[in-house]
Amino acid sequence: MNYLSIYLSIYLSIYLSIYLSIYLSIYLSIYLSIYLSVCLSVCLSVCLSIYLSIYQPCCIWLNMSRKYISCHIINKH
Repeated sequence: MNYLSIYLSIYLSIYLSIYLSIYLSIYLSIYLSIYLSVCLSVCLSVCLSIYLSIYQPCCIWLNMSRKYISCHIINKH
């Protein structure tokens, strides 16, 4: 009887560890993939909006000033 209880406890511990590891790996992979995709999309959209709102006028202004400077230099010569 004692051997049976030892055998059952070992079997249950192995079974539970395997089951928990599989369950946790599946759950964590799904959760992490959803979390990372949502976070990445939000971060990318925020970063793009900040980039477009701050750097885009700067780039347009620089391009226009560059064109103006080049036109001005060509007209002077």
